[in-house]
Amino acid sequence: MPRRFASSVRSLRLIARECDADLILTLYGGSLAATAFLSRFRPYIVYVVGSDVLLATTLQKLVARITLTCSAAVLANGRHLARRVTGLAPRANVAPLYLGVDLADYSPTREKPQRLSFVCTRGFLDVYDNATIVRALSLLRDVPADLTISFLSSGPLLAETERLADNLISPFWRDRVIFRGGTPHDQLRNIVKAGSFYLSASLSDGTSSSLLEAMASGLIPIVTDIPANREWIIHEKNGLLFSTGDHNGLAERIRRAIRHEPWMENARLANRKLVEERADANVSMRKLLAILRTHCKRAEHSTGKPTALSQCLL
Repeated sequence: MPRRFASSVRSLRLIARECDADLILTLYGGSLAATAFLSRFRPYIVYVVGSDVLLATTLQKLVARITLTCSAAVLANGRHLARRVTGLAPRANVAPLYLGVDLADYSPTREKPQRLSFVCTRGFLDVYDNATIVRALSLLRDVPADLTISFLSSGPLLAETERLADNLISPFWRDRVIFRGGTPHDQLRNIVKAGSFYLSASLSDGTSSSLLEAMASGLIPIVTDIPANREWIIHEKNGLLFSTGDHNGLAERIRRAIRHEPWMENARLANRKLVEERADANVSMRKLLAILRTHCKRAEHSTGKPTALSQCLL
């Protein structure tokens, strides 16, 4: 066991003892779940979000099968992710629980959104494949004067992707493709809320918080056709889907957004309602508290020791 990892296990064990913990909730899977398992503290619950399961190596999957099976419960950020966890660890106690969105923070603006404002909030990492968006933009011709594309995040591939944009996108409108290199939360939220379309070329995802924030704000998503996105987007009903890595397909979807097809106006309200019904963060946190309380009560019955959380009122 690597020295730093062993140190983390000892530290967790000590902290749990010193604060007389009733339960450990590990955010997220991977090495953090392994730390909880090796601490020998029971019960522990694991919350998995996506890459900790979907992008795991063969060795990481073997470790995850053990740590997830031995946990009191595994909470998964999405139905597709829950199915993948069940396939990985069939004996684990798995349930979907969306992380959700603060609906007060992300809500449609009263003012009419800028009709051709496209936003991408994904980081500049391989898995988010922002280069595909740039390649799609390079195929656009006769670009409307009010069209803007804003990349709001940072990441290791930012400079490389900016250079790609400089090389591929027409100089006549390159200055309207904006790379902000990271944006403070309040500013990011306001830019998203003022937008009209959300772009993501992600190759893999759990339930994307960025997608839900955009939908809650009344944006129309143009996103990859992957299982996690299909939980939320029906093609040509409340958004547009394209195949991963297909910049030609994405360019065609952006052209459709520029034309603003009739179904798109209703999609804005439908997307907000969908997030309200399925991914309200306040509702999710109440569900999480109920789950924690249930497992604390089980621990209380098995040990005879009253737990603080099991006595709290929901």
